[in-house]
Amino acid sequence: MATRQASLLLGPSALGRWAPSVTRALFPESSKVVLTMLGQLGLIYWFFLMGLQLNLGSQLKRIEKKSMAVAVVSLLSPFLVAHLCVVTADSLVPESMRINVPIFYVAVFLALPAISVLAHTGIEHKLLETPSGRLALSSAISMQLLLIPIFHLALSFKPTPGQPWAPLWRLTSSVIFIAVVFALSRTVLARIKNKVNGSFSSFILIAVAVAGGVTEAIGTHLTTGPLIFAIFMPNGLLTAALVKKLEDVVALLVPLIFTMIGQQIDLAKMFTGPSGWTLAVVLLATFLGKCMVVGLVTTLFDYAFVDGFLAGVLLTTKGMIDAVLLGWSAGAEEHQLAEQGFVILVFSVIVINFVVTLLIRLLHRRPAPTESDMSCRTLQHMRWDTPFRVLACFHGHHMVTTLISLLKATQATSKSPIKLSALRLVHATAGCTTVVGDVNTTLNSSQDDQNNPITVAFSSQKSMQNILVEHFTRTSTYSTMDEDITKLAVDTDSAFIILPFQRHLSETAESNGNYFRSVVQKVLTNAPCSVGILVHRGLMRTSTHAFRHVAVLFFGGPDDREALAFAARMAKQEGTNISIVRFLPASHSSTKSHKMGAEWTPVHSMRTVSDDIDREKVVDDYCISQFQMQMAGKKSVSYTEKFVSCGAETVASIQSMNHGRELFIVGRCQPTIDSAMISGMEEWNEFPELGLMGDFLVSPDFSAVSVLVVQQHVWQKNVSDNAFVSLEGGKHPNVTGAWYSSKSNVTVRQTVGQRDPAWQWNLNVAF
Repeated sequence: MATRQASLLLGPSALGRWAPSVTRALFPESSKVVLTMLGQLGLIYWFFLMGLQLNLGSQLKRIEKKSMAVAVVSLLSPFLVAHLCVVTADSLVPESMRINVPIFYVAVFLALPAISVLAHTGIEHKLLETPSGRLALSSAISMQLLLIPIFHLALSFKPTPGQPWAPLWRLTSSVIFIAVVFALSRTVLARIKNKVNGSFSSFILIAVAVAGGVTEAIGTHLTTGPLIFAIFMPNGLLTAALVKKLEDVVALLVPLIFTMIGQQIDLAKMFTGPSGWTLAVVLLATFLGKCMVVGLVTTLFDYAFVDGFLAGVLLTTKGMIDAVLLGWSAGAEEHQLAEQGFVILVFSVIVINFVVTLLIRLLHRRPAPTESDMSCRTLQHMRWDTPFRVLACFHGHHMVTTLISLLKATQATSKSPIKLSALRLVHATAGCTTVVGDVNTTLNSSQDDQNNPITVAFSSQKSMQNILVEHFTRTSTYSTMDEDITKLAVDTDSAFIILPFQRHLSETAESNGNYFRSVVQKVLTNAPCSVGILVHRGLMRTSTHAFRHVAVLFFGGPDDREALAFAARMAKQEGTNISIVRFLPASHSSTKSHKMGAEWTPVHSMRTVSDDIDREKVVDDYCISQFQMQMAGKKSVSYTEKFVSCGAETVASIQSMNHGRELFIVGRCQPTIDSAMISGMEEWNEFPELGLMGDFLVSPDFSAVSVLVVQQHVWQKNVSDNAFVSLEGGKHPNVTGAWYSSKSNVTVRQTVGQRDPAWQWNLNVAF
């Protein structure tokens, strides 16, 4: 959008009016031809990239009747409504106010949707998850399948004065061109489709440019050749490589054509005559009429009228490319479209998209969180005989190997398998054609994306027994990406969300990571279950072997207890060595170390509850004791207590553990920690979402490669913070030592003892 606005400001609408000498210096006549040619080349590659992303060839097999019906109605209704509006306007207004634009251009302009703008609008407002959004996008794709032959035939039969045989020549040449492209796809392209090579990529790019030139020379249009080439282009690794390269090429070249269009547009001429107002009213009436007709037709397929109307609104989203093709290439050059009408059509792109956004906000209401969103789902209170459901998010593929190593180090049995939902998060950028392909993959999730590096990485693993993987893809903006994560966590009934967090080496990657940090912070606030932030520093981990040496830092509090629960599951996996290190204030004797293979005595006696901090420490003591009992006899698990008096000693103690540790696990927040133990460390808190200890572990002062920062889910319904519930029903104890009756809101406080049966049951479930 910024590119479009800048192109208008550089033209006669602003800079050309106030400083024409500056405009002539920026855009001399000698450069306009070159800029126009480069812009047209960008247009060719833009349509070729759009065709690849839509995968139009395979879409022919998945056309639904309702999508095709809505596509046909959306194409034809603007012609009927616009004709009625023009006839009505001509009968009501004087001749001086009648529009001087052919009705054909008005109808075509409102009939064609901009798929990339439609997809981005649906993503931004979370409409693609609704029936109206899915219907609109599938209908837009069906519309493209209809438009390619119709547009090609219409241009082929366009009459040429003085050349009666010209339509036949264009039609014959078009058939020969399609046959040549088809033969090329079955021979040369089929052989190189999986060969990622610079020379092959250059060959395809040159062939696409030649295809655009051939169709322009035939007399159809330079965009039809790239679209036909994309339809017959076989899927493979070469196609994926081309998409990545063309994304940058298109982003560089297409703004040039917007700039040249801006040089021809003077917004002051929009309403210089009375006919401009009539054209604006006809455009608005045709827009609303098309939406109502689509809404009525969708009721035949059991859609609500509002949903159908909303689908019609989405099918009217416009892009500047539409106005460029319609006005500049087809109309203005042949003097069939007056300058005033062309300016109004271009400016109406901005107005129509504003009206579309306004109608979406009025008609679409996002569903409120359900009751299941508020249930308590933590590792500490999960049964050992139930599936361990994990939602792992990937923003890129850098964390895939690290997650595989973590899963291999975690116990998965036939009674408690790990059910992993692998969610690939794709950032949607405005005007980016790649978003269409990602949304298309999301809507057709049943298709196997062999080129997805995440899918390939998991498919190549043969030693992941009792680990079931299901792949998802969600395309959204950073502002709404957290909603996709939390909603999928609820839908998959996940007990643990794993978010990626990487300290990047390059400035560009770090900038993208900073945008994703806001997503992490929102998920931490709104997650329906416990959350783990998996940090991998530096370059991507190359090995997928299980983590063998894991250290757990325990300072106290709900998050540290959740980290301890995750470590308990890892400790049951054969070959995983767990070191539990508990940090306590220096009020006791020297450091104690204890191996679970020997006899042990419970650490610390249970204290009397006096305040909130002491109540938390009561639960910490009991969780440690229960962990020791559950791990008795396992020589791969060790427990150590370290007593520190200041932040410097805490840092020194943690740094002394760095040698040989592949993974550190720590809770995000430690509400019960003694302030003296972290004195001075608060000044280092660069990443608040990782907590104080997590931030130190990923700092340059510490060389830990992988860190897992854990946050326990808080149940927020009718109970105080940090409460947790016994699955047996009845009375529920919380970590503050209070009893909450399930039949009333009356709270009766009592001291919780070590032999309390309710506590015993809950902690046995945890460990």
